[in-house]
Amino acid sequence: MQPEPAELWAKIVRSPGCVVQVIDRDGDEARFGYYAVYPLLETAVRRLRSGQITVGGQLGSADLAVSPGTIAGWYIAVIWAPGRPWTRRCVIATLVDALAAVGAGSAAQPVFGRPVTVQGRSLMRQYGFTAVSAQADAVSILEK
Repeated sequence: MQPEPAELWAKIVRSPGCVVQVIDRDGDEARFGYYAVYPLLETAVRRLRSGQITVGGQLGSADLAVSPGTIAGWYIAVIWAPGRPWTRRCVIATLVDALAAVGAGSAAQPVFGRPVTVQGRSLMRQYGFTAVSAQADAVSILEK
């Protein structure tokens, strides 16, 4: 069970804009899902690359970039998209579009996330992202 978006917003004091709901154009009563993407400082990117932060590890508020000029990478914390496959695709597509808009997915702007299911990997591949790390307890690095 994933937390509700309001619960996530309450926990993310420094970067509240990193929780995004994907809703039907007719209103949020038809919510497709949501995702949370954390903007990371360079120190957090180094810790993630080196394996100091694992799937069970935590990113703290001191790891989050506050201004666009300090963002060195991105961490996909939550993707929640219950329901039909097309609604899940809407959530993933919205996330991928948002990452592409900021140039994420390169060595200069790496994207990190938890290891995903076989279906999740397949869907991310359709949008041009592949996981370049595969250890069971490691955080995946996704690249375009």
